[in-house]
Amino acid sequence: MKRCILGIIIFITVCCFGITASADSMTELSVLYNLNFVDSAADLDSVVTKGDFAAALIRVIGMDKTDVTNYYTSFRDLSTRSENYNALLIAEKLGIVSGDEYGNIRPDESISYNQAVKMLVNLLGYGDYAQTTAPYPLGHSIVASRLKLDSGVGVSGDELISWRDAAKLLYNSLDVKILNKITAGQKTSYSTSDSKTLLYAYHGIIKAKGTVCGTGHVKLSDDVVCGAYEVNIGGDCYVPGDVDLSDYLGYEVEYYYSEKDNVSTLLCAFPTDKNRVITISGDKVRTFTGTKIEYYAENSPKVFTEDIDFSARILYNSAPAGRIASDMIAGQEGNIKLIDSNGDGSFESVIIEVIKSFVVG
Repeated sequence: MKRCILGIIIFITVCCFGITASADSMTELSVLYNLNFVDSAADLDSVVTKGDFAAALIRVIGMDKTDVTNYYTSFRDLSTRSENYNALLIAEKLGIVSGDEYGNIRPDESISYNQAVKMLVNLLGYGDYAQTTAPYPLGHSIVASRLKLDSGVGVSGDELISWRDAAKLLYNSLDVKILNKITAGQKTSYSTSDSKTLLYAYHGIIKAKGTVCGTGHVKLSDDVVCGAYEVNIGGDCYVPGDVDLSDYLGYEVEYYYSEKDNVSTLLCAFPTDKNRVITISGDKVRTFTGTKIEYYAENSPKVFTEDIDFSARILYNSAPAGRIASDMIAGQEGNIKLIDSNGDGSFESVIIEVIKSFVVG
């Protein structure tokens, strides 16, 4: 006689069109690295120089390979031997940086929060607007706060920024709408476009959140329609590229994608911090209904109860199915994963991997 192992996967989810992986749980540096805006983590607590921050900004807008043969600088202390010479030339030409009253930029000097915010606000097109709000540094600081560029940044004013703070500033800027200045005679006005963020304007990259409802052949319901090798997030289809979301079915994710020739390609994706996940051993399950699961604590007779959303959908053996009987789960060998992807306290998704053995011949 031979013993065969049959793997049964049961997936219950409320998502009609998608649950995503989590974006708030990702580090800002992870996003910047995956979008090829930084090379590595380095020492996050080390201070940043003016030249380094300018170089980071130029890389974020994709101009770090620009030919600067015909560029000239007005900075008296900027030498061609400077590590960030090219980046500072480009930043000066774009109006991102300016020198002091003596015409010096001091590229190797550590940069303060005020100075970094000024560069970033200028890059986003809000420099002149900030000046009309209040003189520097107050005007730029006010604008930065309104744009939430300072979210999570641990310093302010003339305090020096670390690479940790720099990463947060850069990350916070990615989906900020670029400001356009419009001058007509003596009148000046400003406008933004919902689609023209820093990411989209320079790279054609879009940031979004959604539910992962299908990866390849595994779909949470029959109304999830995508190609055999595509990913469904929030009802939309994406070419996965190098992004593997198979472990994030039922999760909320923040993701980044590009569009070309009507094809959307994922660049990176991360679970958000809304996701609450509980994993239960199958032999600890006491009862299971469509809306509730009771299970024993590890090494304890205490019974816990978790609510399952009444509209949860079921994926049985990689195919959408109806209700699942309690005895198909309770006491079985395997694991049950409960996922609450929207933070409402009720689990919209349940993934059950049960191993059953049977005798052949």
